[in-house]
Amino acid sequence: MFELGSVRLRPMEKEDLKLWHVWENDFEVMMWSRSRPLNMANMAQLEARFDEWSKDENSLHFIVELADSKE
Repeated sequence: MFELGSVRLRPMEKEDLKLWHVWENDFEVMMWSRSRPLNMANMAQLEARFDEWSKDENSLHFIVELADSKE
């Protein structure tokens, strides 16, 4: 875990998938973060990606949150 002022970077956990699902399917996020907007992701796809990432020791994935509120 890394903290820089009021921002924390922490490893992604299985519980974060619900929030990640919301972000992955948010139109504005899609427009700014993907080369293929309108490419929706379902929970099964995200769970599969998370499981693959968890096995890969060369890959790091973080959640960015506010240190005080954990939002």
